[in-house]
Amino acid sequence: MKQIKISDEVSVKIKAIPPLGPGLIQANYEKKHPKPKQPTYEFEAVNGVIIQEPHNEDTVATDEEKAAFSAWQVADNEWQTGLSKTLLDFLLKEGTEIVATESVIAEWDAQLIEYGFELPERKAARDYLYLTMFCITTPELLQRTSSLIMEATGVSKADLDAANALF
Repeated sequence: MKQIKISDEVSVKIKAIPPLGPGLIQANYEKKHPKPKQPTYEFEAVNGVIIQEPHNEDTVATDEEKAAFSAWQVADNEWQTGLSKTLLDFLLKEGTEIVATESVIAEWDAQLIEYGFELPERKAARDYLYLTMFCITTPELLQRTSSLIMEATGVSKADLDAANALF
């Protein structure tokens, strides 16, 4: 099992997540938060059939269409951000375990209480707080942690490299 050493007193143990988990998380998110509907336009095909297509930046013509398309882009971006955060939360909660000394945990607990957090009873949820508040300090470390979790779950290195290239 891989670990990321944060300090002499803290490491993050990497665990595989249930492979079907992300799909179920996404389906549940979509059920609770329906995806915004992209504005559409209609045109008549050569054979006289009316075809409906989603608008894109090149097809909006009127001020009304531009406003509707712009509002959809904002709503869709917010929806995508919410889904990404939900999936990342699942990945980090289920794919990591904090290994730290009792003194470090006591210090972190005291800080979290000072910040107004209630300490979760479930270890994975508590570890998630430690991870996000005290361990993952750079975007690169977040990406590395996520990649190691996916690798432990069985995602191929080639697929991980392709996904990382998108960011």
